[in-house]
Amino acid sequence: MPNHSVVTWNTVLLYEGDPVALLDFHDSIGAEAICIKIGNGKTPWVGLEPAIAEAKRRGKKVVGWHYVKGLKDEEYIIADNAEELGVDLLVPDVEGHWKRNAPLTDKARRAKAERWMKVFTTRFSGEIALCSVWKPSLHKKIPVEVFLNNGCTLNMPMLYWIGRRTNAGVITLIEESLEEYGRLANWSPSETIPILASYGQSYTIRLKKYWWKTTVEQMKVAYDHSIKMGCPSVSWWCLDYLLGGPGHEAPKGIPEHRFIETIRSFGSAPPTPSPVPATLREMARKLRLDAGLLDRIASELNQ
Repeated sequence: MPNHSVVTWNTVLLYEGDPVALLDFHDSIGAEAICIKIGNGKTPWVGLEPAIAEAKRRGKKVVGWHYVKGLKDEEYIIADNAEELGVDLLVPDVEGHWKRNAPLTDKARRAKAERWMKVFTTRFSGEIALCSVWKPSLHKKIPVEVFLNNGCTLNMPMLYWIGRRTNAGVITLIEESLEEYGRLANWSPSETIPILASYGQSYTIRLKKYWWKTTVEQMKVAYDHSIKMGCPSVSWWCLDYLLGGPGHEAPKGIPEHRFIETIRSFGSAPPTPSPVPATLREMARKLRLDAGLLDRIASELNQ
């Protein structure tokens, strides 16, 4: 299981497309993996092979995340692209577009998620992790428990404390998210690598726009509390912003040096929770699968 990493969005635009410089950065923060975007909907992203080859040359794992739109036959494109690129971990990013393109009934949505996971597990030879919303109860059209319990070995929820200005708000968000994934999907923090915030963005409440950016102190609190809750490591969103690159309202050309140094400090001596024996992880996974099957049977009987 890779230790902390920084997610990249437009990978080929970073460091002027130089894979050596990109991997030098990952070495400098102590990352054992790179986490790169490999596609959007039905469109695989191109030009990623040099970065992947350089990562493998240095003995790093390659995590490939693909933004999901939920379109017909999209799952085949996602799985085949990840297999062809040779990534070690495929991370479907299931959020807004999946909800908009989801079937009308809960039963149909669950069946679609099961079909997608079957395609992923049969056509892709590596491991699979889910990336999705921080609070699943607010997004009922995304059956996170179906995705997680039909072939995933990791959960990578997006735990961004947008708009929260205090350390207590960060802690509350992390605890609420891990609690919900445990309750709704019986998923353990020991199998969770949260994606934490190392960026800023605008947001709107009641037609009024606000600007929010995390602080160094909040990043430290989020990292420490994730480890305290049992998560083995974390990822950060995102390197494009940290380097002052394009997208996500980053200040163009102005790197976030303090954020980068904070992330680098985590890689120097990362704390690790007590490992969970593989037999217990397998038992927990079997219990989740059995529970999911019983839930589906009960749901069908009640219809």
